[in-house]
Amino acid sequence: MKPLKSIVLALTAAAVLSACFAGAADNDKQFTLLDKFLLPPGAEINATPTQISQAFLRPALDPWKPAADEEKIRGAGADVYPKVAPAVVVVRAGAGHGTGVVFDPDGWILTNHHVISDAAIDPTNGALVATIFFGRMNGDFMRLVDEGIPAHVYKTDETRDLALLKLTRKPKGMDKLPSVDLAGGAGKPGSDCVAIGHPGSGVLWTVRSGEITGAGDWPKEMTDIVTAGLAVAGKDKERLSMLLAKAPQRKVLVSNVGINFGDSGGPLLDAKGKLIAITFAMPKAENRGTAKFSYHVHLDEVKAFAEMKPKTPLVMVPDPWPVGVFSTVLDLDEDGTPDTLVFGSEREKAISGVMMDLKQASDKNFKPSDLADPTKRDGWKFSFVLQSAPALRAFYDTDGDGKIDLILTSSKRNGEVDSVLRLDKDIWKVEEAKDRKLLDPALFADKAMRERFIKIVTKLGK
Repeated sequence: MKPLKSIVLALTAAAVLSACFAGAADNDKQFTLLDKFLLPPGAEINATPTQISQAFLRPALDPWKPAADEEKIRGAGADVYPKVAPAVVVVRAGAGHGTGVVFDPDGWILTNHHVISDAAIDPTNGALVATIFFGRMNGDFMRLVDEGIPAHVYKTDETRDLALLKLTRKPKGMDKLPSVDLAGGAGKPGSDCVAIGHPGSGVLWTVRSGEITGAGDWPKEMTDIVTAGLAVAGKDKERLSMLLAKAPQRKVLVSNVGINFGDSGGPLLDAKGKLIAITFAMPKAENRGTAKFSYHVHLDEVKAFAEMKPKTPLVMVPDPWPVGVFSTVLDLDEDGTPDTLVFGSEREKAISGVMMDLKQASDKNFKPSDLADPTKRDGWKFSFVLQSAPALRAFYDTDGDGKIDLILTSSKRNGEVDSVLRLDKDIWKVEEAKDRKLLDPALFADKAMRERFIKIVTKLGK
């Protein structure tokens, strides 16, 4: 017979775990456990440079709202649009959409890494798979072709925020795919440029004309924009600037073409309709009124990335570290030893992820500020991770050997598991997702880990 305390804990946890996703499908309430727990006001800018850099990307993934563009085209876009728009595609991955561009008539497509980062897993080969939608010119405008074509992810580069996809087959009636040529150079400040994409306002194949306004390294040379968005000062501003300078850099073009959610992964073109960059980000919401700029992966980066095409699709194992700028360590099971590292992009707002040390094996001297130092980062020994972006994912060290061996993903963002990866003899393999629970203490072989997990999840869910 189980001790009364264990039964009470199990029942409490079951109620919390159930409540985490209750009503998620009702009125599109994407409610998760992470929404209930707020980042403490004392959290500091303590995260890896990569985590911080990712936190400033505004993934252009919005609900799918297909509609056609009926706006009269003016400027350089009027000449470029009919030549290039048929090569611009919709990329559906997970719950939202992004933009992509065919740059090779054999079916190769460029988009952003963050557009496909919560894509589904193909159970036949373990590769990430997105759904591609083409359009056709009908008069002066593009019209959506309803047939969705699967495309496997062959290559990604998180630093450059680029991904390379290939169609598994060509659309019906398209023996020769439309494609865009890469330009010889990216152009100079003040030169004309054109963006085509699928902004989340619900209008597909929207074209915008503008000018190149500059070039630089992201995020190092964009620090003033980032810090203005966060409204930080003093030591926070100094630390953020230092960490951003350490973050992986990419060469970017800056334009004034006016990018929106859903445009990510789309082409930036010169006046001749040749590709000069791939769109990836825009200013934070509070800056868009005054900083009307858009950011694009520079042609030099695109060429270097696209030069080599792998022969087989990529089996991509997600990164367990949650995105975020701020972090702190908490003792959520209240036993006197810190057990949970929490991350978020804003103090006193919903957290973006947790990393639990269920074995209490971390370095006793570990501090969140150690995350900026690669030699000290391993001091935090996590055995469970829950993150909300780019997808809702749970990472488990089920046998307690210090290595994540099970990854559950809910691309629907409502807690329903739709893909499972398990590490088997150092090889990641796909497993059946049916009837899996994202939060399941029974997955831990060790009793003490199970009990600590239940206590922490119960505290997070209060």
